[in-house]
Amino acid sequence: MKGRRFDSQDHTVEWRNQQGDLCFADAPGKLPAVYNLKFALLHLIQAAELLLKCYMQKCEPAALFEKPGSRRTIDLRTALKFAAERNPTLLTRKQYALLLEAKDLRNATEHYEFRFEEAPCRTLCTDFLAICALIAQALLSLNITEAFPSWDYLRETSDPISDYVASVLSNASDSGRDAAKKAGELWVAANPKEPVFLCLSCGARAVSTEHGNCMGCGAEGDGDLVALLEDFEATERRLTELEALHSRIKRQPM
Repeated sequence: MKGRRFDSQDHTVEWRNQQGDLCFADAPGKLPAVYNLKFALLHLIQAAELLLKCYMQKCEPAALFEKPGSRRTIDLRTALKFAAERNPTLLTRKQYALLLEAKDLRNATEHYEFRFEEAPCRTLCTDFLAICALIAQALLSLNITEAFPSWDYLRETSDPISDYVASVLSNASDSGRDAAKKAGELWVAANPKEPVFLCLSCGARAVSTEHGNCMGCGAEGDGDLVALLEDFEATERRLTELEALHSRIKRQPM
């Protein structure tokens, strides 16, 4: 779908051929995945902006507006600067840069021909979701896993939203995975009495024994498997230490 645009009004896919002529065809019954990803990206950018503004309102309500008496609110970059100045270690440079890029991404998807390919667009969406989870946890003490618990007690079945969020975050880039991991670690710091173990997905020691999944990326945890892996790693370390000790003993003069 690179270089093609979906017209929602006429329900057609439009593009230009090598001669520059406009071509179009009736859209298939199922819209291309990148079309839905476009709206997912717009919503996630908006979510990041609203979370940052919610933090501003919590800290300094008047700072939400461009000037005293105005009802026009500040933009995402201003909200991001406000949060970053008060929480300088919140985001990595790469995560901060992605949020700064949000305005250009939003303008491109709203006003220009949408040229993103599916794979990079999906990665952008995933990373924005992870950053939103981090902002919510760090600045507002809102945890995405607690907001969407893994078990639906009313229907007595797994919650589909939780499962979907976990499956999405498992495919995040290194930057997105770092954001999810940090969100989990912050939850653990805020709940020191909660027993937790290692998440094999994002790497945070943030899988809640009570919830059964990671409080950062939402992935289900397997306590028995983690215990076996940690025992194995401990045994390997001990064997390495014994081999080193044995080598030192052999080198000593008799």
